[in-house]
Amino acid sequence: MRTELSGSRLDCLAAAVSLRLPPGGRRALRADPCHGAVDVLGTPDPPGAVVLAAITDDHARHAVLEHAAGRARELGLPLRAVHVWDGHRPYPDLLLDATCYADLDAGTAAAVRREIRRDRHPAHALSALSHHAALLVVAATGALGTARTLGATAAALIGHTACPLTIVLPTR
Repeated sequence: MRTELSGSRLDCLAAAVSLRLPPGGRRALRADPCHGAVDVLGTPDPPGAVVLAAITDDHARHAVLEHAAGRARELGLPLRAVHVWDGHRPYPDLLLDATCYADLDAGTAAAVRREIRRDRHPAHALSALSHHAALLVVAATGALGTARTLGATAAALIGHTACPLTIVLPTR
């Protein structure tokens, strides 16, 4: 589990998220220094009853899955690990299995539903899935303190999900 983050990394993430919020929207931000995450709130009643973890093939997947599993436990909801596959890298099913068993205890990993969506645009696929979720967890994969702090997918999702969105900082 994480210890509390210094304000600078989380502040940088929160600032980048706030700049992407649509003007005049009813969305609000909540920074969570204990988990290195920023929540984008504002959907009155999330449409689904599952926590989605957007699993990528980089180091950020560990922080996403750990945070999503914790939130699923808190909310009493099932966890679904989703990988949006562009068709280029082989074995997306093995990526999901390996990530689940590396980051979760065996019982929790076995219970996680895994889903692979084929789409060239991850944000589009994840936005569509958000219509059936209580929470969507993604990673900030860009370089903090730059114009690309969030990464393309997280930036595109802000203000375009049907459920709350949590953006976590990678830890590894």
